[in-house]
Amino acid sequence: MAALEAAEAAGGDVRGRQSAAMLIVRATGSSQPWQDRVVDLRVDDAPDPLGELRRLLSVHRGYQHMEVAEQREIAGDMNGSLAAYEEARRLLAGNDEATFWAAILMADAGKVDEARSLFTDIVSRESGWSDLLVRLPAAGLLTNGETTVAALLGS
Repeated sequence: MAALEAAEAAGGDVRGRQSAAMLIVRATGSSQPWQDRVVDLRVDDAPDPLGELRRLLSVHRGYQHMEVAEQREIAGDMNGSLAAYEEARRLLAGNDEATFWAAILMADAGKVDEARSLFTDIVSRESGWSDLLVRLPAAGLLTNGETTVAALLGS
C-alpha cells in the first residue's frame, strides 16, 4: 500500500486515477499455486481506487483474523480467540460478521451478558442475525446449541 501511495504522491498515472491492484504471493511456491496467493485484490473504474484498495485490504485482513480466531477456539484458547475476533471487528468496521461469531463464542464460554450486548447491537441493525443464530444448532455449529440461542435471544 505504501508503494502505491508513494507512486500516487509522485504523480501517479498520467491518464489519471482509475484502477489499482495488489498481488502478493508466497516467496516459495508450492505444488498448489492457488494457495500461494496471499493477497489478490483489484479495483477497476473507481473514483478513489487506492482508497477502495485500502478498504479491501482491511477487509481481507479482518477475515484473516477471523480464521485465526477459529483456529485458536479449536485449540481451546478462548482468550486468544476473542482477541483475534476483536482485531477482526476493528478491521471489519461496518461488517458485523466478526461481532456475531465473537458473541457466539462469548455465550458458549459463559460470558452471556457481554455476548448478549454484542448480539443485541448487531440485531438492531440487521434482524437476519437472529435468523442465522436460530439455524446454527441444526447445522451443528454451536457448542452448547439451544442454550446459546436462548442466552443470546434472552429467552
